[in-house]
Amino acid sequence: MLLLAATALSHVMATGLAVVGSLALARGRRDLAPLAGTWVAAFLVAGWWT
Repeated sequence: MLLLAATALSHVMATGLAVVGSLALARGRRDLAPLAGTWVAAFLVAGWWT
């Protein structure tokens, strides 16, 4: 059960960061987009490992 909760949390956080990255690109904040993309990748990998 804890494993499922950790995986779900990581995917929710990754989705949130993907939205932040998309909004940053839409607003012309190209400096924030790569950072958000890096965190999305990290959370997705963490989600698969947990």
